[in-house]
Amino acid sequence: MENVSLALNGSDAIPPSRGEANACERNRSPDQASPEFMGPSTGEGSTGAAATVAVQMSAFQSQDLTAGEILRRLLSPVVAKSDIGGVADQLLTRFGTLGAIVSADATQLSEVVDHAVVNHLQVVYIALQNALREQIQDRPIIDSWSALEEYAAIKLRHRSDEKLLALFLDRKNGLIHEECMEQGAFDQTPRYCGVIARRALELHAHAVALAHNHPAGDPVPSRGDVEITKRIIVVLNSLEMVLHDHAVVGRNTVVSMRSMQLI
Repeated sequence: MENVSLALNGSDAIPPSRGEANACERNRSPDQASPEFMGPSTGEGSTGAAATVAVQMSAFQSQDLTAGEILRRLLSPVVAKSDIGGVADQLLTRFGTLGAIVSADATQLSEVVDHAVVNHLQVVYIALQNALREQIQDRPIIDSWSALEEYAAIKLRHRSDEKLLALFLDRKNGLIHEECMEQGAFDQTPRYCGVIARRALELHAHAVALAHNHPAGDPVPSRGDVEITKRIIVVLNSLEMVLHDHAVVGRNTVVSMRSMQLI
């Protein structure tokens, strides 16, 4: 299985904003003008403007930005320019990483930032989840397991409590529905088996894939994880359904019980 990481590294230099670049252009002589920020020549119209924007975006995307730099740019629509540095520092101090900030819940974020920033960060997180979900939607999950790992990681990695996620699949192993089956300690109680089996029947699922997280960071499945998963396999098999795999999400890695030959 592939490791999934939200680590972001890069140089400390922040590229100039478009306004700063335009100001520089006004102070340059014609032979000093940078082609990356030159406006369209007369007659180019919207096509020239689009080409200029494309060049600027290409230059921006080619730069390695630190987590702090990305966060400051992310906050720019909702935080005053004079306050962005302080707000970004407070968030990084409280949560540690960009991934933890974006995936923090509203209550945690509101302890550090105001309502507008909370809403903005949560919309970003939802957009990220949806983008990753699109990679597994209407595709055979067993043929795109790495995409499922990434999706499970962004959903579960930074949670402070355990969460059990079930993905119910059709006969072609396409995703029918995703649902949180339990939040809290993932123990060995038989109720998990009944809840998952009942939901699979309601959704007319043919197979199931599971994922849950270890908040402590170590992705190695516990004995209890393996035992309850084996019980679920037995119950699903009795209903002529299949459990394809159970992924465990750690701090930096997602592991597969089936790849580890534990189930």
